[in-house]
Amino acid sequence: MSPSRAAKLAAMSQAAAEMDAERNQRISERLALDKAEEEAEEKERVKKSQEMEGSIGDGFLRDLIKQNMGIGSAADNVKRNRAFIQRGDEGFMKR
Repeated sequence: MSPSRAAKLAAMSQAAAEMDAERNQRISERLALDKAEEEAEEKERVKKSQEMEGSIGDGFLRDLIKQNMGIGSAADNVKRNRAFIQRGDEGFMKR
């Protein structure tokens, strides 16, 4: 092998090693940025869920059910829903 060819191969090898190191550095920086973004999004999600807990969220349906079903007695519920009661044999299933 000629000295110029060996020098070219050494320079190519050195350039490849530098490119590999730069690539690894870019990847690690990007992973760190992605992790920071994920953590910020998770904190924002937790904050929003805590803010919405009383208004619209898991408790929303529970509050509606308590408001509509939990107040009063069974007689009050029957009076409230008397328009929906089927009477006699003339139900929607029988023709």
